[in-house]
Amino acid sequence: MLWNPLFVVSLIRLLAVPPVVSEEPTLHVEVSMAARGFMCPFLTPMFLGYLEDRGAHWVQHDPQASTVEFALPVDSLTGQHAITDRLVLIGYEARQVEFIRYDTLSTVPAQPAP
Repeated sequence: MLWNPLFVVSLIRLLAVPPVVSEEPTLHVEVSMAARGFMCPFLTPMFLGYLEDRGAHWVQHDPQASTVEFALPVDSLTGQHAITDRLVLIGYEARQVEFIRYDTLSTVPAQPAP
């Protein structure tokens, strides 16, 4: 049986999962911690919990790369300094924090594969 190409394209569009549109802008952030700071079994869970309390859509932690990537509503933070301040409050040093990504988006980005 031969498939009509227009039918196949239409079927793919119907089955494709549309991006999640948020009612407010979304922040997509990736933070790196020097000296493998995000491998810490005590401090890192406190930061991940903080992000979840802020209403993160998703949080991806990669301890080997010492990074945390997350997406959350933009109004839940007041900027990069809010993240840095929280990390310092938890016990990290501000000079260890590096922002790899800090983007404001109109859609919730897809969670990266683990």
